[in-house]
Order: sequence, then structure tokens, then C-alpha cells
Amino acid sequence: MLGKAFRRLQWAVLAAFLTIIIIQSSLMLPSASAQLRKATQLTLSPETFTIVSGQNITLAAKLASDGQPLAGKQIAFTTTLGSVSPNIAVTNDEGVALAVYTAPIVSVRTSVTITATFLGDLRYEGSAAASQGNVEVKVELPSASISGASFAVPETLKDDVSSYRSTIPEDVLKLLPITLPSESFILATPRDLYLVFADQSDKGLAHVEGWRLPRNISLTGVSMSVIVAKSVTFDKEGAPATVSEILENPDDYKFSLVKVSANRRQVSILYDPDEPPYIEFPITVGYLVEKPAEPLDVLSMMLKGATDFALKLDRQLLKSFLKGEENESLWLFNFEYEYWYDAPTVTNGIIIPTDHPIFNLIKQSMPAVGGFAGSYGKVVLYDVKTAITYESVPSAAELKANSSKYLGKVVKVISNCYGGYMSVQEVLRECAGEDTVVDARLEGLAAWNKLSVPPKREEILLAAGVSSFHQDEQFVNVTGVFELTGKVVSTRQIDSSLPEGVALTVYEARKVGEIDFETLAQQVKDEIEGNVGELYWVLQNIHTYQRQPNIPYKVPEKVFSPKAPIFVKTPKELPEISVEKNFTISIAVASPDTVIKLNITNSHISNITITLKEATRNVTISFEKLAEKPPDVPKPLIPVYAYHEISINISKDAFKEASITFWVLKEWLAANNATAENIVMLRYHAGRWDELPTKNVGENVTHFKFVAETPGFSTFAIAAKTTTPSTTQTTSSTTTSTTPPQTSTASSTSSTPTTELPSIIVTTTPTTTLSSSQTTAPTTVQDYTNTVIAGAILTVIAVAALILVRRRKAPRQKAGS
Repeated sequence: MLGKAFRRLQWAVLAAFLTIIIIQSSLMLPSASAQLRKATQLTLSPETFTIVSGQNITLAAKLASDGQPLAGKQIAFTTTLGSVSPNIAVTNDEGVALAVYTAPIVSVRTSVTITATFLGDLRYEGSAAASQGNVEVKVELPSASISGASFAVPETLKDDVSSYRSTIPEDVLKLLPITLPSESFILATPRDLYLVFADQSDKGLAHVEGWRLPRNISLTGVSMSVIVAKSVTFDKEGAPATVSEILENPDDYKFSLVKVSANRRQVSILYDPDEPPYIEFPITVGYLVEKPAEPLDVLSMMLKGATDFALKLDRQLLKSFLKGEENESLWLFNFEYEYWYDAPTVTNGIIIPTDHPIFNLIKQSMPAVGGFAGSYGKVVLYDVKTAITYESVPSAAELKANSSKYLGKVVKVISNCYGGYMSVQEVLRECAGEDTVVDARLEGLAAWNKLSVPPKREEILLAAGVSSFHQDEQFVNVTGVFELTGKVVSTRQIDSSLPEGVALTVYEARKVGEIDFETLAQQVKDEIEGNVGELYWVLQNIHTYQRQPNIPYKVPEKVFSPKAPIFVKTPKELPEISVEKNFTISIAVASPDTVIKLNITNSHISNITITLKEATRNVTISFEKLAEKPPDVPKPLIPVYAYHEISINISKDAFKEASITFWVLKEWLAANNATAENIVMLRYHAGRWDELPTKNVGENVTHFKFVAETPGFSTFAIAAKTTTPSTTQTTSSTTTSTTPPQTSTASSTSSTPTTELPSIIVTTTPTTTLSSSQTTAPTTVQDYTNTVIAGAILTVIAVAALILVRRRKAPRQKAGS
């Protein structure tokens, strides 16, 4: 028993001893561990920050020891305000642990401290870091939801818009939940104007959702709010309406998108200054009318008034061009490059009152032409989408073969085309010295689908139009396959100088393919170039140029009302000229063996023939019909039928001879008590009127025909000499001088008959000038004969009376004796 008890006591003592050893060991371990743990460094970035209520920021805590990152360590994040997530993050291989801090909603600016803590472990000591921040009161941009008419920013204002964009404060940009869009446009609502930044811009009725920026923009003195669009849509299809409905109830349609089916007339203008900053822009102006009074030949109209259009364009001239009436026309505008036309259309647009501030902005930002947009009526239509109504034609040959079927209709045809474009501005500037900021492009094409060899004229269709597309050269050649839309017209409706036939006035042209013109047969190319060359002549015949335009035109065989100088290589190429008032013609080379012969119609003078002694270059002949004598020229004292001015720039040595053929109306001769033998052509030279040798060479039912020989050119008068013999007359030489008497009655005009014609003193030597006391009215042969007869009768009566008296006295004498 005692043995067992002793053994138990031994085991108890041993256990107690071991327990004491373990307790002592455990008490000694912390001090040992403390001696082995390393120091750590914890940083938290950013060290300071500012954040808006409700926003968040990412914080990065980096733990290192002795410059080495510590991975896999737990970092605890705490904050005095707001929340941080996660609360505990583990460092990565770079010793970085991330957490996101979210700021609370505050009503005043509030400070916040975020702390990152590493508690330490057996090997590393703990460490901590803090970041100080401010939570700002949340500022939200006001939302915007508006609709209105969208306009592209005018080119002249784009720099102002860019400048505004660059000055938007950074803190304002931070308030936007999206990046500031790159596009912009102007939005017109019934009351206001807005500048909108959006991902896209277009014209139409725009619906904008977004935010309004705190600062306005001023464009040409017009202040407008600025909106950043979150979303935007553009409507282009309107509700059906008629012109008469809109004009009768304009207030009901303000800022409505309407769809109008009506006839449309328009011109399109390009503002193109050749001065810095070289900003160009087009504007198209026209009107819709339900029942046009008469068709408008826009191309012919342009050719007749191109100079006025380019140099003198104003509101009234534009209106007269289009022949519009405000009480029947709904005026329209847009800012697109377009063609001039008069055609049925379906037009979608927004009705805008003409007193809206958008028109002031347009006028201020678009010099010279902006004022045309809102100049007519109480409301105008801002065009957003238009379709021309047309009939499809399979080919140019089909159109020409059935011209009576298509004449006057608007058609669309796809054809091969060869031609060119002419800039009115560049031609006037370079060839006439005229400066203008307004331009229009004249387009001339020869169109065909299939050609014979040699080609036939009926296979080629001439097409011409006017557009506002930009061009910096006088002339640009163009080839290709084109889709042409336009009105079928007579060539004479474009210009009488074109060969009779049909042509297409182009309203739209779209290139859809290519052709290789040079691979065509030479006969084909010559025919095409000749046809379109005559069209070029017509297109450039708009001004009295100082030098020849750089355009490959061909002078037609007959030219009507030429304004531009006619340039030909030789006299053989001279056309017949129907003159309205005047013309100038230049011949590159004229030789003695080729007579220069000008055939003229619509003039009293019908032909001028000139023969030279020697070959001469650049012969220029100018011709003008005069309504009256020039101011510095005295009036002949005989009735004048017509005055003309003719000049030529050749020397006397090169000039050989010339003749002028002219016609005189028989009725005028009868009204002036003259006969064909009395007609003479006078030339004013060296301060006097010289009578030219004149012959009557023919007649027709209404006129006599004459030819006069002239030694030179200047001012000419077709006149009638009196039948009364002159008081002083000598033998006439080849060229005689008509010296008017010192006293005479006023000579008559071609339209006013006279009963007393002044005599012509014809002489080749100096004449004696009579004083007023010596000058008596001329006595005619008939008056002298009548006087002699009357004297004889009186003498017979006197003799008879004397004999009768003597017979009565005789008997009385006898009785008295």
C-alpha cells in the first residue's frame, strides 16, 4: 500500500515540476519575440482629397519594412465620416491594399479622416497612416428637356463656340456624368435660342435631354443658354398641311413640323470671300406656291441677270428673280448646297415667325446673304427635307426621241456625262476685274447612253444647271455616270444661240459611276466636245470681259445678244450675230486673202466687210447701236434714221477698204418726204460729218437696201438728203463734206416727218460763210414757174384794159371836132 502511495506522490511532484517549467517558459517567450519583430512603414494615398457628397474615391495603403513591400498582411480601414469598403484588405505582392471611400450626403462642407492600420504579427510590428479629406456639398447641374428647330452652327461662329468649350471650368465638367460631346448645333425654341453640345448634329425638329451649364454663351451679341445633351433625336417628317392653310393661320403652325406638297422655286447662293478667315457658307432661298402663274426658266433667268446677281444682289432683286408674291407664297430657306429650280416637290420643314431672334443671329453671322432668310412674310419655312417629284426616263436618247412627251416635265435619267463647271465669281474676278463675295456655279454637260460612230446629234442630250457648290477655279472639267433630275425644256428656252432641240435644266445631279472619255472614238469625242462647247459659250456669255475666260467653248454658228466678247481664230469662224445693243469680236489672225465679213441681224446695219493689206493679229471690232448721237458729236442738219458706233483696232497701213450694208424702212422715207436716192451714210471724222459714197442695191416689201464705202470707222449716221438744190455746190469727190448752213430749221428724227428740209451744201473746197443778213430761204423751181405765169396773166389784162379805154375815147374826140 505504502509503495503505491509513494509512487503516486512521485508522479505528482514530477507533474508539478513540469508545470512550473512550462509556466516559466511561457512567461519568458514574449520578451524574446519582442526582441525578434521588425518595424513596418504604412502610407495611405492620397494624403488629402476633396470629394462631393455621394461620390467615392479609391484609397491605397502601402505596407513595407526596411523598404521591402509586405504581401499578405491585413490592413484595417476606418473613417470618421462616411463608409469605406472593405474594412479589412490584404496587401498584394507590391504591399498595397485598396479600399473605396464613399462620402456621405452633407449640407455643409465637412472634414473627414480615413485611417489605415496594420496590427502587426509575430514578425512585424504594427503601423498606421491617415488621409485627410473634405466632403463638399453636392452641386448638380439642372436637367433640361427641350424641343425646337435645329440649325448648324454658322461657320463664322465656330471659333466662338470652340473658345467657349475651352473655358468651361474643370469642376463643372466633373459634374457631368458624361464626357463633353464633340458636336454642336443651335436649337431655336418658340422663345429662346440654345447652343447644344451633342454626339451628333442634324437639321430637323430636335428633342434634347441633358443638362444646362451654368454660364451662357454670346454669339454676335445674342445670348443663349448652353446644354450638354445626354440624348438627342431629329424628326424630319411633318404633318400634312397646305400653303394656304399656313398663310391663313400662321400662329397655329409656329414651330410645327409640316409636310407641304406644292411647287417650289428657289435659288442657292454661296458666300465665298477671298479674304481671311476665308469662311464660306451657302444659303438657299425660295418659296412654295400651290398654283404658279407661269413656269420659271431659272437657267435663262440666271444667264440674263448673272452680273446683277453676283454684283448687286439684294432683297428686291432676289424677289424679282423668283417672281414671288408674299400673299400667295410661303417663303423658305436652308443652309445647304443646292441647285436653282422650279419644280413640284414634297417639302418637310418647320414654320418659324420672321421676328424670331434666330433671324437676327443669321443676319449678323452671315454677311451679305444672311438677311435673305427671314425677309418675306410673317412666317417662313425652315426646310429640313425635300423630295422633287419626277418621272423616270430610261435614257437620254429616249428623252430626245419623244421630246414632245416629256417637254415641260421633271424627269430623272442616268447617263454618261462629259462637261464642265464654271464659277461666276472666279470668271468675273479674273476676266472682268469685278470683285464679289457671291458665287454660283454654272454647269454644262453632254449626256448620252449609247452613241453611233460617227455619233448623231439626236443621241446627245445637253444638260445645264446652276448650283451653289464651291469652286476656286474658273472652269473644271467633269466626266462620269450621273443621275440627273431636271426639267425638259427647249434649247431656245436656255438661249437662242443653241441649236434647236431639247435639253435638260438640271435640278439635282449625283455622280454614280466613272467613264473613260479618252477611250472613245475621236469622232465621238469631237462631236461631244463640239456640242457641249456651244453650251459653254452660252454659260459664259454673262459679262463684257476684258480678257477671254479660260473655258473651252465653241462659238455657235449664230450668236444672239452677245454680252461677252466673241473670240475666234480666223475670219472663217465668225458667227452670224443677232445684236441687242452691242458686241465685240476678236480675231486671232486675219490675213489679206480672207475678207472679214460680219453678218448682223436685229440691226439697221446688216453687214460689215473689211479687207486688209497685211496679216494682222488680235483684230478687235466693236459695234454698238445708238439710241441717239453721242453727246460730243454735233447733230447733222438732215433727218437721221439711225446712229451706230463701229471701231476697229488696226493701223491705217493694215487697212485697205471696207463697206457697210444697211436697210432703211420705206415708211420712214415717206414720212420724211425722201426717196431712196436721198439716203446717205454719214461718218463723223476729224470734227465733221463726211458723206460716204452710198448706193441703193435692192429692196424688199418694207425696206430699201444700201451699201456705203468707208475709209475707216467711228460714229455713223444713216440719213436722208433734201431734194432741194444747194445754193452752193461743186462736183462731189469720193468723200464729201456736209457743212450745215449758219441758219436752218431743226432737223427731224427718224420718227418725226418734216415739211421743210434744210439743204446740204456739198463741197470739196472751203465754202464762203454767209452772214445772217445774206442768208435767204431757198427758192424752188416750182415757186419760180408759178411767179412767171402770174406775171404774164397780169400783163395781158393790163394791155387789154388800155386798148379798151383808148377805143372809148376816140368817138368823143371826133364829135368835138
